[in-house]
Amino acid sequence: MIEDVDKHRASDEAAAWFSRLNGPRVTEEDLADFTAWREVAANARAFEKVDSFWRRAEALKSDPEFAAQTLAELRAARPRSRAPALAIAASVTLAVLAGGYYWFVGAGRISTDVGELRVVALDDGSRVHLDTHSAIRVDLSSAERRVVLLRGQAMFDVAKDASRPFIVKSGDLSVRALGTRFDVSRRAQGVKVILAEGAVEVRSGEQTWRLSPGQQIDTGPGRSVQRTSVDVGAETSWSEGVLTFRDRPLTEAVAEMNRYSKRKIRLADGAGDVGNVSGVFELGRSDAFVAAVTTSFALEAEQKPDGTIELSARDHSAASM
Repeated sequence: MIEDVDKHRASDEAAAWFSRLNGPRVTEEDLADFTAWREVAANARAFEKVDSFWRRAEALKSDPEFAAQTLAELRAARPRSRAPALAIAASVTLAVLAGGYYWFVGAGRISTDVGELRVVALDDGSRVHLDTHSAIRVDLSSAERRVVLLRGQAMFDVAKDASRPFIVKSGDLSVRALGTRFDVSRRAQGVKVILAEGAVEVRSGEQTWRLSPGQQIDTGPGRSVQRTSVDVGAETSWSEGVLTFRDRPLTEAVAEMNRYSKRKIRLADGAGDVGNVSGVFELGRSDAFVAAVTTSFALEAEQKPDGTIELSARDHSAASM
């Protein structure tokens, strides 16, 4: 009986810790308390159980049978008189099915689909904002914290831990940070690192650059690495759900909007030469973007049979007839 009570207590505390670590602010004191709590074997097992339900939730979005099976297991495993731990696990599962935003992971691979954003809460207290159609691989050890950006873009909010450097690798670049905030993107045209807060070291081969807030490193095939100043707010606004354009060529703005939607915008010949775009646009709202640019420029929009929106220059001669 005492053993059952202890098991229930560990499950309840594990659920509470899971929720707390995925909250908006995780302090160093929280992490120290959690580490001490998890040193008890029963607590570690209980937390792993809650975490495993959360990990499995990713598969539920695309596998209805697995979803039904997992929810059935949750109901079967839940004690009648005490259910907080599994109740939270079930609510987490349902949140992911509904497009939940926060994710907890100790190690492994995490990815997003087109138009999907995700905040990854690492168990060291760091957070990774994962952009649309992006993927990372995480490996946290006692010696270092390593993340590989496999594709796309990510914003890193790094928790301070002087004994374990935080290293992000993408292509030929590696970024080393201790308690800082920076953005890394990997596209066909190359890899870019933008520093928002703190300091980072960026390495490529034998070369090393130290960035200050407001600076970026940009590299790509066939061109040298460049360190320049950058508008951090505009370049990282995607992490807040919007794209900010400040005098951007229409072709570039369209390409950015297309990254967040399966409904693509296409520019007809000559349409990209009408001017530059300035404004703030909600991610995935292709219709609002099209309405804005057709109002601002001499463009007209036509929806094609495949759902693509084509922007073309207005025929002034036809309009005047």
